[in-house]
This record gives sequence, structure tokens and C-alpha cells, in this order.
Amino acid sequence: MSDGKLFGLQLYEEFERRYRKDVLTGLFNYAGIQQLKAADRDGVLKLFKGSEYAFLQRLKRDSAEEIADLLIKQLERKAEDLKTAAMFLMIASAAAR
Repeated sequence: MSDGKLFGLQLYEEFERRYRKDVLTGLFNYAGIQQLKAADRDGVLKLFKGSEYAFLQRLKRDSAEEIADLLIKQLERKAEDLKTAAMFLMIASAAAR
């Protein structure tokens, strides 16, 4: 998939291919996305500075497709957790009446 493209551009295109650029806009502003598209693998690591150690290690070795899978799954888990919390609050609110 690389075709000599920068890793950041590969990652961006992977999200674009999946119609999931929302993941990137949740992480970066416009300038950050432009930096991502122009970044090699080391540059991508710098953009994700402060992330968990295990994720940074995966950024060093995994393909753009694998990183996209990981980030999308994490976002979906967080969304599911928020839905569960919202349902719990609705149930607790109804029970308190």
C-alpha cells in the first residue's frame, strides 16, 4: 500500500478510504491533519507524543491499516461506553422519581 508515500499520508488515506475521517478530526485540528499528511513515521510519532507507550510502539511497526483499525476500534469502544453511561443515568433518574 505504501507506494513510496509518507506514513502519515498513508494513515490519512486509510481513514479516508473507510469514510472515517471523523477519527482524525477528533484528534487533530486542520493544521494537525495537514502535518499528519506530510509526516514520515517519525513525524507521526511526534504528533502522537504523550500517547500510551503500547500505542507508540505499534506506531513504530504496524501498517497504516492496522493503526486505523486500532484507532477506530478504540473510538467505537468509547462511544459504546458513553451509551452505556447515558442509559445508566436515564435508569437512575427514572428510579429516583
